Amino acid sequence: MKASSDSSYGHTRRLVLLYLGIAGGIVLLLGLLHWGFADLKLGKTYWFNLDKERNLPTWFSGLLFFAVGSAALVAFYWEQKRNTEGLACFRLPILWLGVGLTGLALSLDEMTILHENFYWREIRLLSSTFGDPWKYITQWQVLLAPFIIFFLSYFTLFFSNRLQLSPTAKRCSFAGLGCWIGALSLEGVRQTFKQLGPQWYTWEVVLEEMLEMLGSLFVLAAILFYTVDVALGFTEERRNRVLRASQFLTARALTTLAITVLVLSASGSLIYFFAYRQVIAGDPLPRLYKKAAQLQTRAEPSDAVPALEAQYSGVWFDDLFSIPPLTKTEGEAGVRFIASALQKRSIGQAPFPPALLRDRLPRILFLSISDGQHPAHVVVGMGKGLVAAASQVIRQAQGWITRGHSVKWFKVDIVQRVFPLKKIAPTRVAGLERSLHGIAFDRQSRIAFIPEELATYRLVSNKGKLRWERMATYIAKHEASASIRFKTLQQSGTFDGHRFTTASFFLDGTSVVRLYRGHRSFDDPTPDSLLAAARQGGKYLTKAVKTKGEFVYSYLPRTDTKRDSYNILRHAGTTYAMLELFAVTKEAPLLEAAQRAIHYLLRVTKPCPSGDAELLCVVEDDAVKLGGNALAIIALAKYTEVTQDQRYLPTLLRLGKWIQQVQNDTGQFFIHKQRYSDGVIRDTVSQYYPGEALLALTRLAALDPNGGWLDTAERGAQYLIRVRDGDVQTSDLSHDHWFLYALNELYRVRPQPLYREHALRITQAIIESQNRTPRYPDWLGSYYRPPRSTPTATRTEGLCAIYALARDFGDPEEAATILKAIRLGIAFQLQTQFRPESALYLKNPQRALGGFHRSLTNFEIRIDYVQHNISSLLGLYRNLRTQENRPYPTR
Repeated sequence: MKASSDSSYGHTRRLVLLYLGIAGGIVLLLGLLHWGFADLKLGKTYWFNLDKERNLPTWFSGLLFFAVGSAALVAFYWEQKRNTEGLACFRLPILWLGVGLTGLALSLDEMTILHENFYWREIRLLSSTFGDPWKYITQWQVLLAPFIIFFLSYFTLFFSNRLQLSPTAKRCSFAGLGCWIGALSLEGVRQTFKQLGPQWYTWEVVLEEMLEMLGSLFVLAAILFYTVDVALGFTEERRNRVLRASQFLTARALTTLAITVLVLSASGSLIYFFAYRQVIAGDPLPRLYKKAAQLQTRAEPSDAVPALEAQYSGVWFDDLFSIPPLTKTEGEAGVRFIASALQKRSIGQAPFPPALLRDRLPRILFLSISDGQHPAHVVVGMGKGLVAAASQVIRQAQGWITRGHSVKWFKVDIVQRVFPLKKIAPTRVAGLERSLHGIAFDRQSRIAFIPEELATYRLVSNKGKLRWERMATYIAKHEASASIRFKTLQQSGTFDGHRFTTASFFLDGTSVVRLYRGHRSFDDPTPDSLLAAARQGGKYLTKAVKTKGEFVYSYLPRTDTKRDSYNILRHAGTTYAMLELFAVTKEAPLLEAAQRAIHYLLRVTKPCPSGDAELLCVVEDDAVKLGGNALAIIALAKYTEVTQDQRYLPTLLRLGKWIQQVQNDTGQFFIHKQRYSDGVIRDTVSQYYPGEALLALTRLAALDPNGGWLDTAERGAQYLIRVRDGDVQTSDLSHDHWFLYALNELYRVRPQPLYREHALRITQAIIESQNRTPRYPDWLGSYYRPPRSTPTATRTEGLCAIYALARDFGDPEEAATILKAIRLGIAFQLQTQFRPESALYLKNPQRALGGFHRSLTNFEIRIDYVQHNISSLLGLYRNLRTQENRPYPTR
């Protein structure tokens, strides 16, 4: 037997290798394009996204499957040809048709997305009856599992024997089958990667899709190399190999098959294991499963009636004009009834309070429910009596639950008072306070929004202007039929409507909490509750520290986005607050995050513009600031104090020496801001930098008693008191909390009456400006109108320092007055911390929890907002613990 010429055989193999190499390069290129351009959308197509369909990666993958099928048909042809030449060495060449038809079928499936859509709803619902883990498993894998096992077994047996004549082809075939099994396994655990975050999910998508395409490429290579050997290199030696491998079920092939089946079993077990873990973790259900359950629910209206129009009972807001509002006790009873019914999935299992069974007055209530991971789903119930209205929202919520959602948080808004709005203009609604009032349109529209929807989704501006486009988008997401009614309403010009208030209640799992403006009230915080709130703030900051030590500086919870700005002074101050909290809690993650933040701070610490190598400065945007050095010292000194780690002491001293050098003989700090590149001193004067510098000097003195730090601090304090503030009226004094910190600590080591007297003057100015007769009840204890959280927190910090000074060295009545102001301030501040009831409607509730937002109506979280609130909470906590003469608990 004579093979074709060696030159023809070698040339063909090289040509095959060239084309396979090009195809492999395209696979790698598609992976890179996904990384860089996955979100690039032209028309309706994401052209380079490996996680989408009907685009370039999908078509290329389909082309590879088509090539596999076609190559198998060519192999079938050559085996038939050799057999007809009288060699009769290939047994059952028709078996290649199984490989060929499989490749062509996979190509067609890849191009047309058949397997994803084939009985997708029925299989998801059927498999979910086997247990909760099955809800998380990719359902086409469940449907096609027998076929996958059969064809992989078929390929294993066939390739194991048939490709004996070509070792290269055999190795390629099993590399390809291994890639396919790996891709199947990754597809099965895709939901787990989604929960790990976008970066992990992107890695999974790229790896899975590239394994699928590389698997096809390896199998294609195996068939092509085999065909080249049969067509152009069919020597006597190869013919003998084929004859020896003519048995299909050989011991070697069966061993290989057993290994393949074990690998497939391990893959299936791994997929089930991760699905089970998602059940235990309470991860959100896959989108397609929820869609399948939703379609089933719509097909069975007796289970739930999700649309508002299907629940409309004839009651509307103008029926409630003269209805007496429910009492707090009645509202709490209604909330418990609703929560109990939803948790037990049956209205009958949670008897309604007898006192409300006789109620037949028109009632409207809203129920907001969330799994804690996603924004709240809001449903409305209405009817004659609270029983009827509550039963309505329960049925709607049960329908939502049966569609695959879980409920962790409950909030009920019972409409209390309704005020008519005549001829509402699209531009502005008079008298509407979006964080306190809901708005309902006319009876025909059957559209209403509670205050939290108006505020969180900014459906109304802070000046009462209706934002029609946002309203339309929000409605379209929740109720398609309402979109039509809303468009009709919008086109009608002026129209009548209603402004209403609600009694809001939140069930946190154990108790029902009355809410005002979406937050609870804090009348008399205890040490334990103060520490708990500070800990939650610490958890927010811990998560906000990136790997390299930089903070997520400003986070916008409404849109789950962040701003790109930064401020190294606030970075240093926030690091200090984290270490201050660690001193109490001893929680390791807090310290680890603070250490990363310190490393970032040190990276921007450089020799000062003066050129003196003994001096260090904190540099940001080509600027050196007095406050930057001061806050860096305060943070590093706190680290040294709480850890007893002296590694940063040389840095502390070099930072402090620059502060000493920028003070003149009068005690004034003559540099507040300096350009780093050329040393030019700027005209900037900050009211807070000197106080920060004085506190830094007193903290340095505690670590290095012989450095002259207290002398520098005293000169600076006396300049501020005698010169800067000497002729200033008490009411006009700056509310400088850093200066108050410094005066408290300086007086304890250098007890001059001047320090205590001036501290009490500043304290008087702060207390006199506190909101004691506010416009709204939740403004009590704050500062400014409208108030913000951080100005209140910083003043509370200063008051906490001077309360300790008055308590230890002053008048008990003075101390009591200061303590009252502190308690009022803290009560206001706690209203601005995101808890479940206030995070309920946010896009990513878990990310915002623990953070303090800018004000009662502005939800921005910046690190310094959290910093100052934590420090003030700890200030009151320490003072109360000192009063009680109890040691700080560490856990």
